Amino acid sequence: MYKLTLLSVLFLTSLNDISSAFANPISTQLHVTPTRCVALHQGQTCYQLIDISWEITSQGSYCLFISSTKQALNCWQQNTAQHGTYQYDVQSAKDVIISIKNMQSEQTIAQMRFEIAWVYSQSQQRRSSWRLF
Repeated sequence: MYKLTLLSVLFLTSLNDISSAFANPISTQLHVTPTRCVALHQGQTCYQLIDISWEITSQGSYCLFISSTKQALNCWQQNTAQHGTYQYDVQSAKDVIISIKNMQSEQTIAQMRFEIAWVYSQSQQRRSSWRLF
């Protein structure tokens, strides 16, 4: 009987934690402008200055990350809803992932992909720049 009551209390406590998590969802908006960079040939490094903007409606401590580096670009603590902007100079031949993470839980709460595109695909066979006939 005692075990059943203890299990019931634990179960109800866990339901209360779950319901409070759903009652206060983290609302996050993350925008990147422009959304892609175009290089001339596949594999070339693309250079682009991007504007990153965000808005978070829940309290907490957050950091902005770029996939090419493990260090946070920008961190902030907020007591109320907050928004911000950051400029970053992308220099990459591959797509870049921009993300916002909660500093306490290290959980990613928002992320976007900045695409690297190209005009000409890299061909398997090199073409000769001159011809005899």
